[in-house]
Amino acid sequence: SKDCHRSPMMILDSAPANDTSPYTTTDPLEIAGILARLRDRNARASVYFNAQPGSILTSILSVNASEGRFVFDVDNDPQRNEALLSSQRLAWQSSVDGIKIEFSTAAARRVTHSDGPAMDVLLPHSVLRLQRRNAFRTMTPTARPVICLIDPTGQGEQEVRARILDISALGVSLLVDTKDLPVVNGQQLARLRMELPGFGEVQCSAEIRYAMDAGRRFGTQFRRCGVQFRELASADQVLIQRYIITLEREHAKSRNQDS
Repeated sequence: SKDCHRSPMMILDSAPANDTSPYTTTDPLEIAGILARLRDRNARASVYFNAQPGSILTSILSVNASEGRFVFDVDNDPQRNEALLSSQRLAWQSSVDGIKIEFSTAAARRVTHSDGPAMDVLLPHSVLRLQRRNAFRTMTPTARPVICLIDPTGQGEQEVRARILDISALGVSLLVDTKDLPVVNGQQLARLRMELPGFGEVQCSAEIRYAMDAGRRFGTQFRRCGVQFRELASADQVLIQRYIITLEREHAKSRNQDS
């Protein structure tokens, strides 16, 4: 993507509130969820500003969605901290699970976190998630399987049920019973319908990029298929992105409960 080479100052100069890119989210809860994931993974973030020396490396310490703010760690160099605090806008870059995260915020302020020095800032108005080929995948719930319906010819004569194992904005991994639908690499699927819980239906054509044994757990007639979306509307891509964010938020919550 051409956006993958944006400079930090381009983030500062952009107008995120008007960005209609399918990779941009402006929902405050989704934004808080993305930042919470950076915190949970202890992802390092570069913060850029116009005052010299121009940047620090930090990590997010806490996210408060109700107050609309998040706390981040100070730099070891007091001069860098002062330069950051004197800047009216900050540009942020980080990454998690192969996704590049970019956003800008207003000025920061000094706070105390866990009895130590820190800074906090208002949540950004928008967050841009730049993925390599936009192919970040997340697992779907095993307790509540997500099903898609495949109409291989598009004639409406038969729809074959298949379980979605994981999902990205580019495609899905499906568990297919070959007794219902024999599958081969390169096979074109005229219509694929998915009901994303809480988000609605997505419909498009698709292509099977690979088909392999699903393993002993599922039986010899099952295949795990990598399916790439075709003719996916931009609005549906946004829907899938938001569904992925919700799933990742649920995964993070589950990990926190288990720890």
